[in-house]
Amino acid sequence: MYAFVLYPSVAQAQTFQQIAGLVTGLLNQVVLLLMVLALLAFIWGAIKFIAQAGDEKGRAAGKQTMVWGTLALFLMVGIWGIVAIIKQTFFGT
Repeated sequence: MYAFVLYPSVAQAQTFQQIAGLVTGLLNQVVLLLMVLALLAFIWGAIKFIAQAGDEKGRAAGKQTMVWGTLALFLMVGIWGIVAIIKQTFFGT
């Protein structure tokens, strides 16, 4: 008898789920792009480390780039995991 009262809330929830799905999809794409950039930074640091094996400053710069690339990769994987947990918790998909 009062089922018509629930229709707006169902429509709102569906709209919210669509918006949340778009936001999580966008976050996944951004995190994936940042992971690729972090991997490229790590590879670039490894190349610098190997290419400048005789120069101590060059090796240190390569090492530093590899460390930052590794940290960025771990951070992005962590963010990706957190987004997946939030998506699974609230939306079940």
